[in-house]
Amino acid sequence: MANAFPILPGQTNEAYEARQKRISYPRAVSWDLVKDHEKQAYANHYQSLTRLAERGGLSPLELWCVVNDTKWYDKGDMTETKAIAWLRDLNDVEWHKF
Repeated sequence: MANAFPILPGQTNEAYEARQKRISYPRAVSWDLVKDHEKQAYANHYQSLTRLAERGGLSPLELWCVVNDTKWYDKGDMTETKAIAWLRDLNDVEWHKF
């Protein structure tokens, strides 16, 4: 995917399960999804979207928070699993199969 924002697999149970079961895990999203959320990226991570991308991106849950203009501590009952399900409903998501 050209002009993509990366997604970190991290050390989550969901990433571990994807590796163990060899199922797909989100790898990147279109930059268009994140481009209008620079302010929230700074609020949550004290870094620009470009810098976050250079460092490997965000986890699915962190990405959901940024795109939904939500502070990390205000995410309510949103979980990594729910964030991955949200990504499955979007277009322009690149998936990696372990």
